[in-house]
Amino acid sequence: MVASVWLPIFGLLILASFSSAGPLDCGEGNWEVEITGTKPGEIYSPNFPTAYPANRDCTWKIKAPLGNLIRVTITNLNLANGDTLTFSDGETAFPGNRIGQYSNCMDGKLPLFSTGSNMLVHFKSNAAGEDKGFKLTFKIVKKSKVESAGKVERTCSPLSRVSGDSGYIAHQEFPDSLSKQVQCSWEASVPSGKRIFSSFKMFGIGDKKDGYCSDYVLRHNFQGSATAGRYFCGCKLPNNIASTTNVGFYKFATYKNDQIYPGFLAYYKGLDPGTCVDQKSCSQLEDDRNVGFDRNGNILFERKTVTTTPPPTTAPKKAPVKPFQVNCKKDEIEIVLNITKYPELQHQSATLSDSSCKASHTNATHVFIRTALDECGTTHNYSSDGRYIIYHNEILIQKKALSKGESSVITRDHEAAFVFECKYHRSVVMSVVHFTPARAKVYTRTENFGNFTYEMEMFKSEKYDEAHDKYPVTVLANQRVYFQTKVVANDTDLVLLVENCKVTPSKDINDKEFYVIIEKGCERDETLKYNHKLSPFQRFSFNAFYFEADREATIHLHCKVRVCRRADKKSRCVEGCPYSKRRRRSEGVESEDISGTLMVGPLEIRDRGASSGRPSSPESRTMIVEVLIGVLGFIVMLLVVAVIFVVVKHQRRPKKLSLIVDDN
Repeated sequence: MVASVWLPIFGLLILASFSSAGPLDCGEGNWEVEITGTKPGEIYSPNFPTAYPANRDCTWKIKAPLGNLIRVTITNLNLANGDTLTFSDGETAFPGNRIGQYSNCMDGKLPLFSTGSNMLVHFKSNAAGEDKGFKLTFKIVKKSKVESAGKVERTCSPLSRVSGDSGYIAHQEFPDSLSKQVQCSWEASVPSGKRIFSSFKMFGIGDKKDGYCSDYVLRHNFQGSATAGRYFCGCKLPNNIASTTNVGFYKFATYKNDQIYPGFLAYYKGLDPGTCVDQKSCSQLEDDRNVGFDRNGNILFERKTVTTTPPPTTAPKKAPVKPFQVNCKKDEIEIVLNITKYPELQHQSATLSDSSCKASHTNATHVFIRTALDECGTTHNYSSDGRYIIYHNEILIQKKALSKGESSVITRDHEAAFVFECKYHRSVVMSVVHFTPARAKVYTRTENFGNFTYEMEMFKSEKYDEAHDKYPVTVLANQRVYFQTKVVANDTDLVLLVENCKVTPSKDINDKEFYVIIEKGCERDETLKYNHKLSPFQRFSFNAFYFEADREATIHLHCKVRVCRRADKKSRCVEGCPYSKRRRRSEGVESEDISGTLMVGPLEIRDRGASSGRPSSPESRTMIVEVLIGVLGFIVMLLVVAVIFVVVKHQRRPKKLSLIVDDN
């Protein structure tokens, strides 16, 4: 059974109408501001333009409608050393998605683009620092209107050569801040017969000491020499400069990296001789494309389009046509695009964001294309509440060459972009629909949502080379039992944590009688061996036991596992056990993030002898493995379950435990 999700997404990428989320000020009772909508706005530090207070920790979460990007432009930056303004490319912050972290000062403007529909802005001031603060503007941009113009030249070497009609040169980490001690040189050239001009768009490096640029220095020379030239440092834009030739030189060096400075961004352009006599106010030296930059150093700009008004009509409105179907599977995304509505497109040219990922096949009416979760240019973000990981990509199809007088409904000049997403639950409710010994197939009760594949198996030895595949399995009391849990997905960045496991004498997870095996990723049973590693699978073992001497008693094992991204250094999976091992809790087990129940059985304990165990009711019980999974997911999830079931015989030899699974 595979369900499908119709997404109301259109080739024209029409923006939905959203309203502002409210005041954008950060202050008491409003430390985290969420911004959803399409209207532009401003964000600034508390009390801007006067000094901001100490000990502030402010977060702004900007979320655009699907199929859109976010553009922010830093227009003012004056922070005390150690206070930071950080931009993250998504709904959460981790090292792998940082756009840039800035401190101290900057002159000029720094426009930044997200790669998806979310951006996180974080401002933090320490106990001592107070300065004028920062101001930035933000706007929502249709992804279909954003085009690339190459990359910023960031190569750091003794001499890097760049050429062209125009281009950008920046420090090595751009758009992130300076972080290394380097010495870099660039030779920029424009076509012969042109003069090369240069202007700085953003500048913020270490200030002068004793009247000299000592720790951070940038030098440019447009007089034909790679050695001479003027020196610059501090946080004031250098003046525009022109050469009498078509070649110019830049040199940049840092001798310390103990402070955070934004760095520099220079723009060069070739102009005809005689132009820009007044270099300070030369409009021809500006980049009229209104560019911005993403975290990968790509130069992006909004393509200008002419807006037309359709003729009036009295025809009744039709329901919007859903152009494609998206199947969000456990380890891949499959898209089926109806192409009958778009005869002006070259259907055979369909690719994903990574142009090497082409359609698996096409016919007269549909294009079929698929991608793994970590391939074909697929990007991902966390939802603001942390409940989902959202994967994004788009289908790109080239437009046919138009005959004279022909027109097109596609708003992009050369291609159509069909943006899609898949949401994967980190927390889902599960129910069993089919069961065979050692394997259970489960589906979510929530329509259109499913899960990745998870497995939990019992192994025959500590080598973990052979799993039990026939039941019942017989073990002795105090005999070691071995388990492995794992997440199976094509996303190689997923890792797993066994967070909580406890045993109860009934199927009720809240039974007052229980025994804790694992709690918050920590060992709680004296016989447990659980060595957590940053891996998609985890192994643990303990000595088999039973609760009491009552006949027909059962053992129920409840386990919660959590899935995280390997790159998220602040995740629970990275943290593992936050406490010292084997620390006991007398008040019981916290029930946190409980997400669902998987039931297998029935399992019964037979022929039990007398014991000093806890009393229990004489009724037979059903064995439960409770897999409480805080996870991603879509459509189908398979859980291979091996469950301990204890039978104690009244004999003088060691008590014998039986693992029994009946397929009803």
